Amino acid sequence: MKEALAHTKKAKILHPAMGEGFFQASKIQMALGDVESALPMLAKAIDRDSFYALKAAGDGDFQPYNEKLRGFVEALRKEKYSQSVQKVKAVLDKLTKFELAPDVADNNELRLMRAFLSEGANWPLLDMLNVVHNLDNTRDVFLDSFKSLPIVMRIKAPCRSFDDRETYTEQESYYEDVVVKPGGFFKKSVTEKQQKTRMVTKTRSVTKSSSVIEILFEFCPVSAGSFMMGTNEKDFYLGRYPVTQQQWEAVMGNNPSHFKGERLPVETVSYDDCHTFIKTLNTLSSKQLYRLPTEDEWEYACRAGSISPYYFGDDQTRLGEYAWYNSNSAGKIHPVGQKKPNEWGLYDMAGNVWEWCSASVSPGRVLRGGSWRMGAGDCRSAILLFPPSNYCQKDVGFRLAFVP
Repeated sequence: MKEALAHTKKAKILHPAMGEGFFQASKIQMALGDVESALPMLAKAIDRDSFYALKAAGDGDFQPYNEKLRGFVEALRKEKYSQSVQKVKAVLDKLTKFELAPDVADNNELRLMRAFLSEGANWPLLDMLNVVHNLDNTRDVFLDSFKSLPIVMRIKAPCRSFDDRETYTEQESYYEDVVVKPGGFFKKSVTEKQQKTRMVTKTRSVTKSSSVIEILFEFCPVSAGSFMMGTNEKDFYLGRYPVTQQQWEAVMGNNPSHFKGERLPVETVSYDDCHTFIKTLNTLSSKQLYRLPTEDEWEYACRAGSISPYYFGDDQTRLGEYAWYNSNSAGKIHPVGQKKPNEWGLYDMAGNVWEWCSASVSPGRVLRGGSWRMGAGDCRSAILLFPPSNYCQKDVGFRLAFVP
């Protein structure tokens, strides 16, 4: 017996994570009748694998002490819940920092963690430990997924009135020619206009108000790296689309755009206007600080690993698949996301609207990407302009970036 205890002790020293070592030590102490020494050992085994709680319940050396074992399990359950609430909350807060990752938002592990916080105090020990023991792995899996999946950030704006469109039905009168006297071979039929009614579906402009407006911004992850013209030193997220008029109006309460439409990029905005928008947005967001991308970040993300003039290659004739420019735009801006994205899932990086970026050299700002009224050559990945900070045109917009 002493040799067995010494061997078990040595095993625990050699490998502290060996739950079996703690369980066997507990089992031996139980066989010796030393319950007070056995139960702390069992707790250490259960810490490493909840399986040992079941194993103890069915083990002959533990069965003579069932009452004490039940009391131990109940005390351990309460202790583990008390110890784990803050840890689960911290992990859940970290994972939901991004609010919503479309491919993983409905994951069972997230549901279990939320349920644990709301009702876990009444859960059986094994159900509780199932959540607690998987915390680190769940966190790591999710954080890894956030590095490769698009995410959606939810931001709540204060109450204000906003314009919207709604459909409705109404009864409409109309006139129809009705034959009242049929014609023959030598005379025409006699018709008269008769008034009839029908139900029709229409749309109308309405002004709505809400206590809270929820604004959604989609972002794509961009990993650190370098390209031939610069370096992106940190992982960051870049807007999947340029900021839309709907998003701008929800934050600012106005719409400066020449062309109007909720899914159209906001335009006719200067560099200064963009910073006013971002400053306002950051007062609404408790989880991130948004900013314009730097020109290096923008080009690195635009190229998506390519070294060709366009992020899809050298063939200029394919530009229409990826961008709105002067040959296919019909002289106007278009809704975001209608063309193909680049390899990293970013839309409209070429054409549609020029995009404001910050720059490390004077004058501290640039426009990138070309627009709906520019030629194909101006939509190349490397093209940039250096306008003044108050420059605004009906083909100038921006997209957001943030560092997690």
